[in-house]
This record gives sequence, C-alpha cells and structure tokens, in this order.
Amino acid sequence: NPGWVRGIRIGSTADGIVTAFIPIPNFDPSISAAVGAHGLAANADGEIFGGEVGATTVRKYVRR
Repeated sequence: NPGWVRGIRIGSTADGIVTAFIPIPNFDPSISAAVGAHGLAANADGEIFGGEVGATTVRKYVRR
C-alpha cells in the first residue's frame, strides 16, 4: 500500500491501537516485493517469530 512502511504491527484487536512496530530489516523494494514475514507466531516470553517466503526462513524478533 503506497505510503505504508512495511513491517509487523503489534496491537490490540479490541481497540485497534498499534503499540509496537517491527520494520522489515534491510528492505529494498527493487530486489523483491515478497519480503517480510507472511506468517507470525509468538511465545509466552514475548518473542515473535516470522516466517519469510522470499528468504525461505524463520526470523526471531526479541525486544531490546
């Protein structure tokens, strides 16, 4: 979507407020449009895992 920064938005479905944003690391739209996580999972420790189609990998995101 034009004007939107690609990444993972974290928030509440109850009120629609985004409380955190994880940008796509090293995003270059001239290389591929199919980048970033297409599937997400989270564990009890707050770690987020994103399944990436273009890179064919799972990336782990942790809060700093």
